[in-house]
Order: sequence, then C-alpha cells, then structure tokens
Amino acid sequence: MVYFKKGKYSRNTPKRKAVGIVVVSFCGLLALGSEFLMVRDLNQYSESAGAYEDIASHVELPEQTEAPEDDNVETEPAGEDTFVVLPTVDFDALRETGPDIIGWLTLPDTAINYPVTQTDDNEYYLHHLYDGTYNKVGCLFADYENKADFSDRNTIIYGHNMRDGSMFAALNEYDEQSYFDTHKQMYLVTPEGGYLCEIFAAFVAKPSESGSDTSPWRLSWKDDGSYTTWLTAMAERSVVETDVTVTSSDKVLTLSTCTPGGASRFIVMAKLVEVNN
Repeated sequence: MVYFKKGKYSRNTPKRKAVGIVVVSFCGLLALGSEFLMVRDLNQYSESAGAYEDIASHVELPEQTEAPEDDNVETEPAGEDTFVVLPTVDFDALRETGPDIIGWLTLPDTAINYPVTQTDDNEYYLHHLYDGTYNKVGCLFADYENKADFSDRNTIIYGHNMRDGSMFAALNEYDEQSYFDTHKQMYLVTPEGGYLCEIFAAFVAKPSESGSDTSPWRLSWKDDGSYTTWLTAMAERSVVETDVTVTSSDKVLTLSTCTPGGASRFIVMAKLVEVNN
C-alpha cells in the first residue's frame, strides 16, 4: 500500500490497470471520432463553398454605388418609379444543375448570395445542396406551402446558421441597429421578375409560436384587417428601428434561421417592392 499526501493512496492491481487501459482507449477513440467529424465538416464546408461559387458564375451582381454626401440632395424612397438595378440571373443555366431553383437572394456586402429552392417538403434542402448533393450546409429553400412565384402575402425562406458564416448566418447580425443601418435592403430575383426587399422587422421567435396568430411563419389570414393586425404585430416585435411602412396591399418575405445554440429562430422580415427595369 502506497500512501500519498492528504491520506490518499493507490493500489496498483491488475484490475486497475485494465480499467485504466480501457479509459485511455475510450478517450483515444473519442479524440479520433471528434477529429473525423471535424474533417468531415471542413470537407462539407469546402464542398458547399465550391458548389455555390460555381453556380454564382451565372449571376451578375450590380455595382454598388455610394450614397451622395451632399445633405441637400434628396433621395426617393423605393417604389414603382424608382430605378433599381437588380442582379442579372441566368435561370436556364441554373436549372440545368438545380431544377428546384425558384429564385436568387442577395444581401450586398455579405455571404448571402444564393439560389432559393423549393420542393414538396421542408426537410430535403436542410441537408442537400441545390444540385441534390448531400451536405449539412444545405440550401436556402422556400416553405413547401408557398407559391413558387412569391405571390403569397408571406413567403418564408429557411436557411442554416452555419458556423463558417455561410447560408443565413448573417441574419443574426440584425440584432444590432448599426448592422441594420448599413444593410437595409436585399435583392430577390425570380424567373418572372425581381424585387427590392425593404427590411422592416428583425427579432427572435420560438418554434412553439408556429400555428399561432402572431407567428412569423403564418401563411393565411381571413381578411385584410387580420393581415394588417399581423403586420403591425411583426413590426412591433422588431429589435431594430426602421422607417418602412407595410400595409395590407404589400407582400412580405420572411427569412428564418437558427439563433446560436439552435433553441430559437432569428427572423428578418422585408416588404417586397416589385422592380420594373
């Protein structure tokens, strides 16, 4: 019997040696498993980045122009008479490898520059790229209950909050007013036309809200009044202040992703302003 300080001792028996070997071996397996998962994730991140870089070659983004510095120069709000240069998208080329692509979403100066897909469920594109390749990064996709032409009052687009900053990770940045102030608008291009997306609300929602009258994922209303009430409720939840007014005659786009940790969802909502170039 070998004594240690503070009364502790150790009996070096064959049984203890065996247990120690098992523990060390198990820890080694855990380390190897973790390393394998890390390598797999990195490979999938790299694979998805390459795939989306390839498909982005069919999209020409407009040059970003700086706002005039002269305080005396008035700028018009976005609307039917406002000239907006949208990205140019070759949907015929996109659909050669991504037949489910229904649109292209761009948030200037961020990683969000991706195709939007849609299929008959809300599961497939959680773990598949636009071309059907299995990948944990997935693809942006519209709710399967929405119309593919974005004609619903509320069209929902889902995307992962990826640790490498891809997909919808940037949406969580909208919890800061300073971020919103420099990222107020997005572009949505479809085969039928395009929209300027004017952000009017950003907030955290719980998955348990789904199905309620105040759910951001709501898809139907009995009349204009109930739709207006819902729009007001969404705007009032916003953690950032905007000057965008939304009425019952407007259609909105709801972008939904996980918050860090995945317990809640971060929602960014925008008014769709049809662009006629």
